[in-house]
Amino acid sequence: MLGATHALAPGHGRTLMATTAAARGGGARLRDVLPMAASVTVTHTLGAVALGLLVTAAGVAVVRVGGGASRLLRRRPRWASGRPARTVRRAAPLGSACLVVALGAGSVFRGAASALG
Repeated sequence: MLGATHALAPGHGRTLMATTAAARGGGARLRDVLPMAASVTVTHTLGAVALGLLVTAAGVAVVRVGGGASRLLRRRPRWASGRPARTVRRAAPLGSACLVVALGAGSVFRGAASALG
């Protein structure tokens, strides 16, 4: 089910149309390719406009909700203002950075080992 839903995502239809044109082995005529190119152009443009509108609407919603949420977040419960909570808030960014560096280094070493055989 998840794979079928993913296949409906933008981009897969364009890839399928390009594959169809390429599968004809250079025998695709201009009258076959032009409607596909027009379809790709229109769907890509509409998808980009829809995504832009969605992101803009989400940004407006976040700004409107943000004012009330920030007032709520300024009030901390007692357990979040103690010494252990302060230590965690200070150490979390460093721990996160170390994890990112370790994962990146592992990827580099794995790629190098694969390339060198």
